Amino acid sequence: MSLAQPLRAFWDARQRREKLVLVLAGIALLALLYDSLIYQPLATARQQANTQLEANRELVAWMSEAVTTLQARGGGSPGTSASGSGQSPMIAAERLAREAGVAEALQRREPAGRQGVRVAFEAVPFNDLIRWMALMQSREGLTVNRARMVPVEDQPGRVDVEISLERPS
Repeated sequence: MSLAQPLRAFWDARQRREKLVLVLAGIALLALLYDSLIYQPLATARQQANTQLEANRELVAWMSEAVTTLQARGGGSPGTSASGSGQSPMIAAERLAREAGVAEALQRREPAGRQGVRVAFEAVPFNDLIRWMALMQSREGLTVNRARMVPVEDQPGRVDVEISLERPS
């Protein structure tokens, strides 16, 4: 005996009104399932994506403004500042990280050639990171060659970052 036979017997035993109520209940159940399993998750994901997009746009605008400010403080475009204190870039990176208040977030530093350094920060406050980068350029003549920043989830204003800096020849 297949599953269809008992269902068919159940359906045939119902009166016309009961069948109408069951059909309407089925339609209502399908509409509820569509709403809760398809529409709402998609709407929520879209709202989250729009929120993240707006936050990223604000961050880009702020970064552009920060670059302009840093260039104004440094006396021109990147790479035009003095050749630095004569310290190795690795030592300068650590010393200025302490001065800018980001030393605790400094996770890794390694040489990048004779005149460069690669550093990695975890959960560093973005404003403090910008201050550190400005110090690296203005005091040491080290400019950002490459940077990769990722916002830290659940910690607004903090980023994980890998930066490569070098002193122009």
